[in-house]
Amino acid sequence: MLLSKFDVLETDAWMPALLQNYAKHRMGQAAPDAVRLDRRVAYFRRKAVSAYAEKKVFRQCTDVVVWQSWRKFLAITRSSVTGSLAQMLRDMPDSLVDDIKAKRLKSGNTCTVSLVQIDELNYVVKRYNIKSFRHWLSRFWRPSRAASSWVNAHRLLMYNISTPLPVALLEYRYGPVRDRAYFVAHYVDAPDLAEWLGSRNVTESQKRAGMKALARLIHKLQRLQIVHGDLKASNIRMVDTEPMLIDLDSMRELRCRALFERGHVRDLKRLLRNWEEQSWERQELAKALVAEFGESAMLQRVMKY
Repeated sequence: MLLSKFDVLETDAWMPALLQNYAKHRMGQAAPDAVRLDRRVAYFRRKAVSAYAEKKVFRQCTDVVVWQSWRKFLAITRSSVTGSLAQMLRDMPDSLVDDIKAKRLKSGNTCTVSLVQIDELNYVVKRYNIKSFRHWLSRFWRPSRAASSWVNAHRLLMYNISTPLPVALLEYRYGPVRDRAYFVAHYVDAPDLAEWLGSRNVTESQKRAGMKALARLIHKLQRLQIVHGDLKASNIRMVDTEPMLIDLDSMRELRCRALFERGHVRDLKRLLRNWEEQSWERQELAKALVAEFGESAMLQRVMKY
């Protein structure tokens, strides 16, 4: 339980020496089995994160305030309760997306995204639309994609993975049946990975540092068995040389190793498709991944792609 509170990659780095030292001070007893210990640490880590991200943030707690009725469910961070955002979410949430003052970032049948400024703060508001009765039938019995984004944003922050801070979740409901939903997060003014790599203001050494940081992030996702589901360059923001994940509604944390490996390989292949095979960016990312992972069988499957 204690070891589960540390960052997974940091634990990996000093675990062998820690186990040897532990055995030494136990009067020469054999060190605990590293594989078994890693599984137990992963169990307690997942248990703590799940209790917070999948349960606690859906009820009244220190961090979140919840309003719930037969027709509506609203969870909002406590720091945002007294501002105009909470009032707008309760009374006229569509104005956050459709207001002419809002900057439309994405217009789609299933998802509409706008950038709005409220009380001098910038927010990204995503409205998950119901485009037809058939679409509603496929969605009403499942957690909304907005709820998935809410859960996964808190999950990543618990795992010390950078993502925009989640602010609010709003779902229209008919009792237990779900309808359209909204997810609100703080806006991070940073370029996506492709823009950042193509910028002349970013030096080659900074780009290499960014690729190493991205490889480390991918390694952390691999150790935590998290599949992003749409790991393309536009869903990775670069803050200085550090990557930040966005668009989390397809993200899953999988316990089945085989299912995770298939999803993880798809994630990496999707990321590599952003660049031509012989491009500098793809080669640098490949080198960074090999340096971070080593010559793993899973990575070799991706590199053959």
